[in-house]
Amino acid sequence: MFALIRPHPYQEYCCDCICVYNNIGPHVFPSTCRLDLFLYHYITSEIEQCLFQYSMVTFTFPVNVIFLPSDRKYTEKHEWVAVNGNIGTIGITNYAQESLGDIVYAQLPEIDAEFEQMDECGALESVKAASELYSPVSGKVTETNKAVEDQPGLINQSCYDEGWLFKLELSVPSEIDGLMDEAAYEKFLKDNE
Repeated sequence: MFALIRPHPYQEYCCDCICVYNNIGPHVFPSTCRLDLFLYHYITSEIEQCLFQYSMVTFTFPVNVIFLPSDRKYTEKHEWVAVNGNIGTIGITNYAQESLGDIVYAQLPEIDAEFEQMDECGALESVKAASELYSPVSGKVTETNKAVEDQPGLINQSCYDEGWLFKLELSVPSEIDGLMDEAAYEKFLKDNE
């Protein structure tokens, strides 16, 4: 009968195998030569070292880190706008989607609808709450995200990329300058905790 038992450090080995004696009698482990033992202990210690380093990283990593794209502007209502030419792409921030929870319905504005800055322009519903959407800038809606209308959960999964809400043609481009950059928005979040 063969079994794999980690040898005691004080056991003596022959050059080809380890003989372990216990109350039942001798058990020979032919596959456990000195090289195998060395590799076993080396690999085990490397794994233990990696696990220790991983645990140190997970315990020392800051919990309150906020990741915000730097190519957008933010509002106090937790919307963002990314401008490309004269077109602004609008969405909600990670803070907003986390506060709402699982989003189950997105009412987006109609194409060609026109809004002034901070006009109500739609709504989001989640399992926890409902929230109005506000246009961060003035303009005319040119496109809505059909994928979000079909799968509102995209907002939770990717609020800065696939979960964008609508695009509009800016009518007052200078309004962008009055919105917060990522550093100002991060400070706003921390000040309002």
